[in-house]
Parts: sequence; C-alpha cells; structure tokens
Amino acid sequence: MGKGGELHNASSPSTKPPSLPDSVSLALASSSRHLTAIHGVVYDITDFLDEHPGGRQILSLASGRDATFMFDSYHIRTDLVRKVLAKLPVVAGVAPADLEGHAEWDTATKSAVDLALVKPPSQSELYQKLQKRVRDEILKPRQEKNPKLASGRGGLAFDMACVFVAWAACTAAFVLHPTWYTGMAAGWAAAWVGTGIQHTANHGGVGKGFINALLGFGDDIACGGSSLVWRYHHMVSHHVYCNDDVHDMDVFSTTPIFRLDTQQPKLWYHRFQWLYMWAAYSTLWASIQYSDWEAFFKRAVPGVRMHGLTYREQAVFLLGKAVHLALNAALPIYLHGARAWLPAFAAYTLTGSLLLSWFFMVSHNLVPLKPENFGGLSKRDWAAWQIATSATWGGSWASFFTGGLNMQIEHHLFPGLAHNLYPQVSRIVKEECANYKIKYYGYSNLFGITLDLVRCMSHLGTAPEAKPTSKVE
Repeated sequence: MGKGGELHNASSPSTKPPSLPDSVSLALASSSRHLTAIHGVVYDITDFLDEHPGGRQILSLASGRDATFMFDSYHIRTDLVRKVLAKLPVVAGVAPADLEGHAEWDTATKSAVDLALVKPPSQSELYQKLQKRVRDEILKPRQEKNPKLASGRGGLAFDMACVFVAWAACTAAFVLHPTWYTGMAAGWAAAWVGTGIQHTANHGGVGKGFINALLGFGDDIACGGSSLVWRYHHMVSHHVYCNDDVHDMDVFSTTPIFRLDTQQPKLWYHRFQWLYMWAAYSTLWASIQYSDWEAFFKRAVPGVRMHGLTYREQAVFLLGKAVHLALNAALPIYLHGARAWLPAFAAYTLTGSLLLSWFFMVSHNLVPLKPENFGGLSKRDWAAWQIATSATWGGSWASFFTGGLNMQIEHHLFPGLAHNLYPQVSRIVKEECANYKIKYYGYSNLFGITLDLVRCMSHLGTAPEAKPTSKVE
C-alpha cells in the first residue's frame, strides 16, 4: 500500500495538472486566494475566513483540499449551514477534479477507506438519522433552556474552570517548589488541559472563534505542543480517515517504533511493543518538539499541507513555544537552579506524555477496530466506519476527567459538539447501532479497554504482514 501520508500533486511524475483559468492558477500559485471543495463545488472562502463562527483557524483547514467530510461532520444544523454555504462565491468553470494534481491542492492517494468515502455523511442514511435525533432529542431541549447553546457548542464553563484551576495550582506548585511529585501533578494537570480544554476548543466545540482559538492555545502553553500543527494532524488527517494506514497519521507516524496495522512492515522488536509502549508513550513531549518544528518549517504534516497558514498563525506558534519554555523551564531554573528543576521537569513531561498518549491510543487500537477485521456497512458508510474504528469507555464522570476522549465513537461522529453532551449522544448511537446491526464497542471502565489495548499491541507485533486491502479505483 506504500508509506502513509502520501499525496498526489504536481510534482508527482504520474500526474499532470489540468488546464485551469488563468485567474484560478494565479490565485493558487500566489496563495492570494483560499479555495476549497464541498459537495463537488469549488468555493472561494478567502473573504469568509474571518467571519466563520468557529474561527479562521478552523476554516483555514479546508483551504487547498476537498473539505466535504469535515463540512458535513462539523455542522449538525444542516439547514442553517447550507444557507451560509449558498452565499459563498463559487469558482465558475472549475470542478474539484480540475484541481487534482495542482501543486497547491492536496489530492489523497487511494486507500482502504475510499469505499466508505464514496458518499459523504450528508448522503448516509445512518448519519442523517443520528444527526436528526441529536438535534431533536438533545439540542432542541438545550436551546429551550438557553438559546445561545442551540448549536451544540459551549456550555462548558464549569468543566473548563475546574481544569484551569487544577492546572494553575499544579503549575504554580511546580514552579515555586519543583520536586518529582509537583512535577507529576503539573504533568497530570497539563494532560487534563490537553483533553479537557484544548481538544474541544480546537475542534470548535467551545463557542465563537476567538474563544476557540484562545482556549485552543492551551495546547501550546500547558502541553508544550502546537495547536496549529495539532489541528492539521488531528482534524484533517485522523478524524476523516480514522485507522486508515495511508491517511491517518495516528496509524503511520509512529512507525517503525510501533506497528499499528498489519500492512505495515513487521520488525523483530515489535513482538515486545506491548511492553515497551508505556515507556515510549512517556516520550510524547520530546517527540512533538521535533515534529512541531519540522511541520512549521515544511508548512505541512505528513500527507497534509498547511495551505491556509498565515503569518499570524506562525507568530502564535513561536509565541506558544516561547511561553511554554519560559513558564516550565526558564522561570523555575531562575528561581531554583537547573539541578532542582531537571528531575521535576522530567516528572512533568513523562507523566503528561504518558496520560495523553494512553487516552488517545486506547480507543482506536483494539483488534476488532482495525479495518481488516470488519466488513459490511462499516466498509461502505463513513458513519459506520467511524463507529467500527472507535471505542467508548466509562460514562459521565470519565467524560468530565478526559474531556470526552473516553467517548470516541460519539466524538468521531460529532467532533464539533461540546464534550459534555457525549454521554447523551451515546444512548442514541447505541440504539441506532442496534437498528443497523453495527457492533458498538463499549467498555465500563478504563481498565477493561486498556487490557484489550495491550492484547491488540501484542497481536499486531506478531501478526504476519497482510496483503494490501482492496481499493476503489
């Protein structure tokens, strides 16, 4: 199947860009205009970027690619969003196929997920039923209590205040009294910011654009990552193509350290990955420093280029790195010296890295969730694919302490919702899974799903290399 993250573009010898109107070619080449494709129509979204309710930083993800699946899955009030879409300027005489092969347009390679991408969520009977029920049974009653919450976003003030207070207190203890235990506490609190604030904010689930961007910056300040890089990696790569070994960075970016798909090469040490994964998970902070800077200079993550990148976003990237290191390294070193700071900082990064990696890995890396192990509707329908490649554990309390990451099935179906709604969404999804005879993988607690994660890593470490899954040509 080839290496993950490949793109077809103008530099590929097998492709040749079609002829485009001069104005379109100039706009693409100069990056002066931002084009996207939604439902077979090419739109110019340049002038709408700063007006987008979720924020420019979210809409810019659509620039230079077909954004149909992101568009459908992030907008639950379909009637309203279609009215807005109808007002956007259409690029006359240009179809999405005409842009394939252009250097400033991402065209993904073929892969196993393609059959599920033949029809977008808006043409999925299953997804339309799920959307309608969420609107009718959750959002309408919510709107009656507070009209400002009609979109399914917001209503997280208490949840996020708890996270912020915990982070501020633990970080203050770490800076003023750096020890291994204050470092561990700060690492736990930073991980909670990563799951309970930045994750929802960068998905646009908190509220309006500025609030989403501000709270999404928690990834930069608390976790030491980059909200910019995270959005392209997580929202463009992972969410649309969950568990696909060609497009989902979460599957291919850890090779050869891990083997997360049987179509990946099997190396001798992979048989031990179920043991060493915990140590590897603890290095996340260090690894993202390298990958963030690489993405910054390349203006791309593997398989996804940052066509919508602005100078302001680049400045925010640099500011985030500077503030994070000033707060968590320079200030405690200045106050206490490097010898006192280093063990505490190690405890901070190792603890935070382990928790974030664990919570992100556990819900997609189970044997039944790998594409070779399911078929039927789950291979032909995007919504069913998201259900088949994800798992949920725990309930409302687990959702509070993980920012909804424990409910990955619900989150992958409705990534733009406030995460405190997922326990309600779960009931609807379970009922529709029963109606459509789709297996819903749910666990009562973290311990049970973690055992199956270990079993999956052991299986993938020893399973023979599989032949490439059949693709849509």
